[in-house]
Amino acid sequence: MRKNRFSIIIKIVFILLIIFLYQSCDDVVNAPQDYISGTVNFIDTNLTYTNGYYAITVFPDSTNPYHQSPIAIDSLTIIRTGNSVSANYRVNGLASGSYYIGSTWIRNSDKSIRAILGVYGCDTAKNCTGTLVSIPNYQGSNSCNLLSWTDTLKNMH
Repeated sequence: MRKNRFSIIIKIVFILLIIFLYQSCDDVVNAPQDYISGTVNFIDTNLTYTNGYYAITVFPDSTNPYHQSPIAIDSLTIIRTGNSVSANYRVNGLASGSYYIGSTWIRNSDKSIRAILGVYGCDTAKNCTGTLVSIPNYQGSNSCNLLSWTDTLKNMH
């Protein structure tokens, strides 16, 4: 009788373990393909690195996205080629959804956004909301290129 009960318990635990493993294998949240990438082309060359850094910032879909807490911030590696200044970026680990993208200046001391210098879909047009970038079904989004200022006094929002 005891052997029967023990055998049934083992079988139930085994079945539950298989169900648990099967369910966890389908989890695709923040898969490697959940990304936004592109190039920021700076239209001036007044680079400043004192007390901060340039970054690409991903904002949530809202009526005033640039006054919301960002979803992601990633520093930019600036490339200077002759008179051209640019930076390629790729922000990984984004959930399926819609986002606004901005080129920003981040202050080192508190990691706060000090200036929005460019916006995808508006480039350097002041007070423009931009174009939503959608990542449906975890497929990622390439070629989200934008123009941006380097001069931190040219804050757009």
